[in-house]
Amino acid sequence: QKYCSVFQIQTLLSARLDTTPYKYLLEFRLSKAAGLLKETDLPVGIIAENTGFHQMSHFGKCFKEKTGHTPREYRSMNALSVTH
Repeated sequence: QKYCSVFQIQTLLSARLDTTPYKYLLEFRLSKAAGLLKETDLPVGIIAENTGFHQMSHFGKCFKEKTGHTPREYRSMNALSVTH
């Protein structure tokens, strides 16, 4: 069996995806949060928690940096996408 070190994984991510493990994970989590905001009526705090953000302020800051909108604004803009 061959195992990869943390350094090797970081190198692979950097070479193949042009990103760091932290940025890759953050993008993944924010993408999941955006989907939940569009597709569910879950409270924003629950969505933040379910996608790995332990502080609402950090979630809001990261989400706004990625989308240009707060989570609540994003949900309002996509309100027609919500199905019941």
